[in-house]
Amino acid sequence: MTEGPGPLLDDLLAALERATRKSQPLLQDPSQVESEQGRDLLDVICMQFLAVGEALKR
Repeated sequence: MTEGPGPLLDDLLAALERATRKSQPLLQDPSQVESEQGRDLLDVICMQFLAVGEALKR
């Protein structure tokens, strides 16, 4: 059974919203990238973009 566009689009939207939400502190203070917490946020953001790419491959 193939997955319809609804769940796929929901997954894409959720990943993009999370990336947007997690990027806000870094956009407000880019110097946070130099901290461990800032690098952790970058990791989360990158993982969300990976999830978007994987969802689009489906």
